[in-house]
Amino acid sequence: MAAEFATSVASGVAENLVERYVVRPALSNLRYVFCFQNIVEEFNEQKQLLSSAQTRLQNDVAEARRQTLEIEQDVKKWLEEADKVMEEVESLENEIQENKPCLTWCPNWNCRYRLGKKIAKKTPGIAKLVESSKFDPNRIGHRATLPNFLPSKDFVPSESSTSVLNQIWEALKIDSVNMIGVLGMGGVGKTTLVKEVGKKAEELKLFDEVVMTTVSQNVNIDKIQDEIADLLGLEFDKKSEQGKARQLWLRLKNVERILVILDDVWTSINLNDIGIPIGEDHIGCKILLTTRLRQVCSYMSCHPVIDLEVLEEDEAWDLFQKNADLKNDFEGIRLRDVAMEVARECRGLPLAIVTIARALKHKTLDAWIVANKQLRESQHSGNSYENIYTRLKISYDCLTGEKIQSCFLLCSLFPEDYDISIEDLTRFGVGQGLFHDASLIDDARTEMRAKLEDLQNSGLLLDSRKDKCVKMHDVVRDFAHWITSKGEKVFKVNAGLGWKEWPRSESFECFTAISLMNNKIERLPDGLECPKLETLLVGGDGSTKVSGAFFEGMKALKVLTLENVLLSLEGLQGLTNLRNLRLEKCKLENVSSLAKLKKLEILDLRSSHIYELPIELRELRGLRLLDLSTCGMLQRIPINLLTRLESLEELYIDYPSFEQWTTEEKSGEGSNASLSELNLLSHLKALTLCVRSKCLSKHFVFPKLERYAIMVNKWQHDNYPTSKTLKIKESSLDAFKSLLLNVEDLSLDSITGYKNLVPVLDRQGLQKLTFLELQDCKDIECLIDTTQHQSPTTAFSNLEKLSMTKMVSLKQLCNGLPPKEFLQNLKELSIRHCMDMISADPWVQNLRKVTIKDCRQMLVVFEMGKLLHFKQEHDQPQLLSMLTYLELEFLPELLCIWKGQTHHVSLHSLKVVRVQHCDKLTSLFSPFLAQSLIQLEELEILHCPQLKRIIADFEEDDEEISLNSFLHPLCLPKLTTIRIIDCSRLEHVFPMSMAEGLPQLKSLNIIDSSQLEQIFSTVKEKDEKDIVLSQLQSLVLQNLVNLKSFCPENCFVKLPSLVELKMYRCPELTRFTAQLPARTLAQLKELRLFEVGNNSQLYTRVGPQLRQTSSSDSEYLTIGNCQEIFQLQGGDLLLSLETLHLEDLSELQVIWKCPTQVETLQNLTQLMLIDCKSLRYVFPPMLAQHLSHLSYLCVKGCEALEQIIDQDQSSTSSSNAQLQPTISFPSLRKIWIIGCNKLKCLFPISVAHCLLNLEEFKVEGASKLEQIFGHEDETDLKDGKEMVLPQLKRLFLKRLPSLIRFIPECYHFVFPTLEYLEVKECSKITTSFLVHSDSACSMHAQKEFCLFNMRHKNKQCDSIVPQLRQKSPNLEILAAKNHERVFQTEGGYTLSSLRVLRLETLPELCIIWKDPVQNVTLQNLITLKVIHCKSLRHVFSPMIAQSLLHLKYLKIWGCEALEQIVAADQISPSQVLLQACFPNLTRLQIGKCKNLKRLFPASSVGYVSKLRYLIIEEALELEHLFEHEDKASTKYGKSLFVPQLEVLFLGKLPSLLSSIPEGYHFIFQSLRSLTVKECPKITTAFAVDTNLFVHAKTKTSQVVEKETVKTTTAIQRIEDGADRSTSKDIYWYRWYQPNELPPYMEEPGESF
Repeated sequence: MAAEFATSVASGVAENLVERYVVRPALSNLRYVFCFQNIVEEFNEQKQLLSSAQTRLQNDVAEARRQTLEIEQDVKKWLEEADKVMEEVESLENEIQENKPCLTWCPNWNCRYRLGKKIAKKTPGIAKLVESSKFDPNRIGHRATLPNFLPSKDFVPSESSTSVLNQIWEALKIDSVNMIGVLGMGGVGKTTLVKEVGKKAEELKLFDEVVMTTVSQNVNIDKIQDEIADLLGLEFDKKSEQGKARQLWLRLKNVERILVILDDVWTSINLNDIGIPIGEDHIGCKILLTTRLRQVCSYMSCHPVIDLEVLEEDEAWDLFQKNADLKNDFEGIRLRDVAMEVARECRGLPLAIVTIARALKHKTLDAWIVANKQLRESQHSGNSYENIYTRLKISYDCLTGEKIQSCFLLCSLFPEDYDISIEDLTRFGVGQGLFHDASLIDDARTEMRAKLEDLQNSGLLLDSRKDKCVKMHDVVRDFAHWITSKGEKVFKVNAGLGWKEWPRSESFECFTAISLMNNKIERLPDGLECPKLETLLVGGDGSTKVSGAFFEGMKALKVLTLENVLLSLEGLQGLTNLRNLRLEKCKLENVSSLAKLKKLEILDLRSSHIYELPIELRELRGLRLLDLSTCGMLQRIPINLLTRLESLEELYIDYPSFEQWTTEEKSGEGSNASLSELNLLSHLKALTLCVRSKCLSKHFVFPKLERYAIMVNKWQHDNYPTSKTLKIKESSLDAFKSLLLNVEDLSLDSITGYKNLVPVLDRQGLQKLTFLELQDCKDIECLIDTTQHQSPTTAFSNLEKLSMTKMVSLKQLCNGLPPKEFLQNLKELSIRHCMDMISADPWVQNLRKVTIKDCRQMLVVFEMGKLLHFKQEHDQPQLLSMLTYLELEFLPELLCIWKGQTHHVSLHSLKVVRVQHCDKLTSLFSPFLAQSLIQLEELEILHCPQLKRIIADFEEDDEEISLNSFLHPLCLPKLTTIRIIDCSRLEHVFPMSMAEGLPQLKSLNIIDSSQLEQIFSTVKEKDEKDIVLSQLQSLVLQNLVNLKSFCPENCFVKLPSLVELKMYRCPELTRFTAQLPARTLAQLKELRLFEVGNNSQLYTRVGPQLRQTSSSDSEYLTIGNCQEIFQLQGGDLLLSLETLHLEDLSELQVIWKCPTQVETLQNLTQLMLIDCKSLRYVFPPMLAQHLSHLSYLCVKGCEALEQIIDQDQSSTSSSNAQLQPTISFPSLRKIWIIGCNKLKCLFPISVAHCLLNLEEFKVEGASKLEQIFGHEDETDLKDGKEMVLPQLKRLFLKRLPSLIRFIPECYHFVFPTLEYLEVKECSKITTSFLVHSDSACSMHAQKEFCLFNMRHKNKQCDSIVPQLRQKSPNLEILAAKNHERVFQTEGGYTLSSLRVLRLETLPELCIIWKDPVQNVTLQNLITLKVIHCKSLRHVFSPMIAQSLLHLKYLKIWGCEALEQIVAADQISPSQVLLQACFPNLTRLQIGKCKNLKRLFPASSVGYVSKLRYLIIEEALELEHLFEHEDKASTKYGKSLFVPQLEVLFLGKLPSLLSSIPEGYHFIFQSLRSLTVKECPKITTAFAVDTNLFVHAKTKTSQVVEKETVKTTTAIQRIEDGADRSTSKDIYWYRWYQPNELPPYMEEPGESF
């Protein structure tokens, strides 16, 4: 039997082995041969999927780069891998083609097997790559770091400004200073000065972030938050000021050192309201503010306050001379006396000096004399600013002509510190008739730009950060208002003040202009008499209704701007003089009434709610500009409307706006306009258009235009183009023939059928082109082919920027000899993913920036032979002398950057060099080129595995020339940063001869270079020259396994400025530390040494020096992975040490071995001990006495730690009373003790007395810990005491299985400010945590209370719950999680202050409020979340529901037993209706409540009028959202408006019959998103009307029975549509697919 069994087993095993190792491989091999075609098909299918995924991602990346985003590393890595795989795929395809005859008719089985196996092995890899390509489109990239302070010419250093600047610098360096005030009168130069501070701080890396915002007189917190967030790259997802403040607070807290500049502060502001942490909340945040008022500095506790006075007379004269351009020539000498008098009259005020000097520049002597007389004779009032105004009036009077003065006054209509759009100024000027002599609007625009430039040159206007904008200084703006307060032009300007009411005034009759823009005026008055008013600018709040009576007294009005109002345009019919009408973000009715405004020249409807452009507007024969930008709802422009606007010069239809153009082939009566109508507009000069290629008719050609921005299948903003721009994707170019002749900015994406641009596209050579972008144009082989007969003699002569991406067929820029002036003005060259390019060959002299990436075949960048030929032919000076930036990345075949002789090339302008992933590159520069790098500032070399030298030893073509051949040693005088990573063959960085040639080097970072032996190397054995890197501040050497020394053995390193030294895993480095002088170690702020050299030797070098040196400047000290650590021997060695971080010191047993009296760490604020496995205690008692500033203590992973404070030493000294230490931590705010398994007690109870500032206490994962605070003397247990930890807000006790007591038995601790308590996995704890209403620790001080997995759960709940039954008037937030029971309220009481209530994972909770009659109120409850309460039957009783007056957010999720929201089983439905009011509910979210059958009665819609989001999903039994209370009373057609609902989502509701009651008609006026998904039984039908209001109706059962014949009523239209596809999902979005729902047709007699 046993033999049979053994035989059977052996047989089974053999069969398995045969199948596994013989049969399966054989079948697999046979498949390679006989299923070859299937294998190839599968391969091709996966290849196609990969190609599509690659193209899609590349397009996303291109779009992200256009948005100035930095691409994420995983995306880059995927694209690199995809490129590599596609190359291999292409290689396989070529192999298949080459062997095709052997694979089909007469198969070669060996060949078939080999190829089939190759392809089969490759296919799964492709599939895997395709699967991993699904990146979130919103996470392709992140915001790149942009400079917050642009170079400014306004700052002119003077003795006084330099003095103030130095005072600010000194104050910023003092750690205790966090609020600095700069005080001075308006116009003295405060803003310019602090901008200079910000720019310098950013350049010198004094702070990690520097941000600046303007506060102004009217403090707009929302604007301030947005400006700071924009500079930090923070995108708010909160809308309220408080929500933004919290987000901004967290963002700023994450920045270690940040400078916030608040300019122009007029009153005390609460930084917490903005979200700026300061002081104890963030010691690294400093505020620099400017103000005119000393009391502001006092209120804001500024220290120091730095006064910025007016200039001294000699400084004022110097500034005046410079701006008046007074030279030491005959004319200058003649003007000197009167000029000095004028300068003195400016009283040293920079603003007055600059403006007056510029105004009088190049003026005659008579003009100077007149100005001087006016200044001397001006009456001086007591108002200092009136004196300034009289001086500024000199500049104003010097403006030649009324036009420029009017332009200046126009700028004063805008809010303070506003970026004033030049386009808006132009349109206002045209409307006012300033440019009546300009035949075209574009001529007026040119003239406006010239006037504004003159105003800037005169000092009356400033540059703006925003493109195409200017700014006005607030003093100059006040001066303009002073000018317009009298005379013929009287302005009333209250712009940007946030006003909600129309200003009060006895009369408006005198005003010619009123500006209330950027306000939120709620109501406009009727019957105003404004007979002189020509310009009116008003901002509403979105619901402001404007009646026609408001305009009745404004017959002279020429310019009208209304923003965010509701308006019937019938009221404008009486404004017969109106020339410029701007209605922005307005809801408009009766647009056809505009046809009455016969003088209207400019109509601007940007971002307004308009569905159709009425045909009546064809009567506007004088209309010259029509702006429909971002009118996302615009669906119809009638045919032949545009052609009747015969005077139209400019048309702007920017994205998102009208897209429904009809092609000529489909045009007819009632259809939309076609693009061909543009050709009938004989005056059309400017056009902005975003259009799909399907709208381009076959024979359509765009007319000739002077300015345009036309996007085809591309969507980006270019509202008002100043150039000629074409951006075309996946389209024929036939429609652009006339535009290509003069195009300036051309972008072609995925264009096929063209082998070159010249001569195919333009035989003239695209001479006007300045910017060219080519992407994925698969057929283009070169830019120009001069071998063809039609080739021009000059081409691309004005091109300044050239970008080429994924040009798979591109081999070269020019095929044949380049024409004259070819690329002569090219400044930027970018080549990416051009796989066939072998060399770049940029034959240019003006080239400034070169970026080449992912060109897998490129062998050389600059071929010196071709460049030299170009130089000789064009008589050029030194080649590449303008190049400032060079970046090369992913060029795996690149052998050299410069090929051939480099004698005629000079890189004396080159500042930045970045080289990455150039696998075959062996060096960067030849000796000749290296000699010219006098401006090089940054050198970065990453992942170049073959790189041996940065500078080659010899010239390529002449080995006799080396670095030693030159008279002077190589010097890189401007080099500040060197970063080298993963250059495995690099042996040294620089030759020893360069030791003195790096005077500005500040940062040296070398990582992962395995062959590097020395930083500086020499061929001489006994070179004893010292290395002095006088400016080096940061030195990082990491993962350099062969690094032996910094320099040759006999040399000495001097690093006098070193503040950061990091050395990780440099096991062979043994001599470098010894080469550092002691004083260098003493000034270090950060020192990290992990696995460096021989540890014991390292200690003998470091230890003594640390002991002997006064480290007075040390602020941060980190030492890692050494066997021993320094042992203190007394003195003041580390008096300034603020942060100490000891990590991974496996042998360390004692940190401080100090005598009985030592004051060593008195400034220590942070102590972190991590993974010090042998450490026995943290502090000796005597040292613990002197930690008065310690604020953060973190001890983690110290497995042998037995005590925090060594009690053995304490007991030894206790016999002598004089030596008994008083241990105190008065500043300690945070304690973290984690993973210390030998600890039994943390602190003696006496320490608790001194923890007065402790805010957070976390103890976690200490398996033997028995008590937190223990007795020093066990005999004294009867004298129990009450102890208070007054600031403790958060207490965590987690995974402490041995913890018995938090405090000794006889003690009573009180936590009056505790917000969060978490006790988890503490199974033995006996300490009770009680909440008393009559004590300091009463529940009213609680904000959150959580108990997890404790023993005696019910006891704990019972101890808390009874107190909740009493009055808790100040309870704000209550959270209960993971309990089996929770409180059930009984008795009369209120929770009137409760704002947030979260109930989560309470499986046995059936009732929250057991109080059907008595008074339980939740009048301030804002948020209620009930999650995973599986036994809960209802949420509210009717009595409680009536008190929910402020409830905004209600979320109910995973409550499987829930049947109703409001219980209705004790009171009749009508009573429920009366009680259940939610007047402020804005968001209702319900999911996974399978027993819920209804939400609310239908008529309760009126009580949820503010509801904006209604989301219901996975409620399996839900039949009705709003159910009728009394079905017998149903009357068909009852209409209810739902005014605020924006999002309605119904998903996975299999029983849902209706979303509204039978017979009701709901109108959703604001709905922007409607989703009905997997609701197969729903009978409610939806439709949309012309106002984009969504209508919903559910037919009554009687109507269903009666209707047997289809009628023409609107309800039948909707319902028939629903009947045809009742289970069809609905996805409707207001902005993108307004026609997805059927149109609503009003029934006869129906009106709303």
